[in-house]
Amino acid sequence: MMKQPIYYTPIQLQTLVERGVVLPDSEAVHIATDVVLERISATATLHPGTRISGIKTTIGAQVEIGLCGPATLEDAEVGDGAVVGSLGPVTLCRTTVGPHSVLGSGVAEDCVFLGKETQLNDFTTGYGFRVRKGSLYEEDASTAQHTDTKMTILFPWVTLGSNSNLCDLLISGGNGPELGHFTEVGSGTIHFNFTAHGDKATGTLLGDAESGLFLDCKRLFIGGNNSLLGPLQAEYGTFTPAGGRCSRRLLRGLNPTDANRTGFTPYPDNRPRNLRRIVGSQVEYCAQLIVLLHWYELVRMPFAASNALRTVYAAGRETVCDNLKERIRQLDAVLSRDESYAPKDRWLQSQWPILQAQLQEVERFASALPEAFRTALEASRNRDPQLPYTQLIRSLPPAAVLAGQAWTTQIAATVRNLLLH
Repeated sequence: MMKQPIYYTPIQLQTLVERGVVLPDSEAVHIATDVVLERISATATLHPGTRISGIKTTIGAQVEIGLCGPATLEDAEVGDGAVVGSLGPVTLCRTTVGPHSVLGSGVAEDCVFLGKETQLNDFTTGYGFRVRKGSLYEEDASTAQHTDTKMTILFPWVTLGSNSNLCDLLISGGNGPELGHFTEVGSGTIHFNFTAHGDKATGTLLGDAESGLFLDCKRLFIGGNNSLLGPLQAEYGTFTPAGGRCSRRLLRGLNPTDANRTGFTPYPDNRPRNLRRIVGSQVEYCAQLIVLLHWYELVRMPFAASNALRTVYAAGRETVCDNLKERIRQLDAVLSRDESYAPKDRWLQSQWPILQAQLQEVERFASALPEAFRTALEASRNRDPQLPYTQLIRSLPPAAVLAGQAWTTQIAATVRNLLLH
């Protein structure tokens, strides 16, 4: 039987009020005794119907918890100025919420929101959100109503429409938060990440990390009601109409889709798979995640504008690690099967244990930041210690960006080259 939590009494919670925490009705707020009360900042507001538990739970200044409905927090870290429950009830479990995030109504678990830097979009998640394990929403990334993500990374400003289900993707692209400048995925779009063979080695790249990190790429526009068949890769500048089915590769410009395909094609259980394509696409995905890991370690965390943000970035880095482990695990599930693959593919099976070990040794791909890139970052941060992250990156001079891109490309190429040995 699950052990019932023990809550602080309303009298004990008066210590919060004395410190400046706002409790409109202390009898309608339940805080478990495993919560360290000192981690609830003065000026935070805990509205009636709020339930909080977990030794890791932290609530920053000017935070609103349960604004428009009951809120449940378990081992959740909520940054300054965030609003949890702007549209209705919210549950957060083992979730990091960066500063000024605005969460509407829904459930988030084992995920990270890096926060909001602008008010051009006044929310992070809409009504009915489900943000599951391994989701990472970077600055000003957002989702509309009834959107579900899992093991999905959204780079800054990426916007998802309503009624979408996206699992196992990395989405980047765009050069600003203004309309027409950021990557969009239209309402009703679904990423199909589970094959008829029963595997999920289907991670999809809409954009990439090695170029997308510099926040100066062309945006992608994926039309509404699109079916994305993983593993898929899309170039920057990709546009697709609504109602299409997208597979394999999307190229820059308008991509025709096979929305009107009809008829039935038999699909026997023993139909051979293109194992080289599966492995190649997922190693490419791993390459982008490894680039992103080193970016968090050498760029985001050392040049964070505050210790609080550094903590949020550390949580983001762990989420990237989780995504890498997931991609390796799904590849292992395919390559470890006792199946009769074509002779041209059997070498992949035989080499998989070596490749798997190499992909897990992330540090083998590490290299120091180029001097021109590091110096430019230091100069920008020294000029303005509080400069928001996306402005820091976009303030870099062209020569520094070129040096940084050479660095990220070299890391990705080193991972890709594992398949050549």
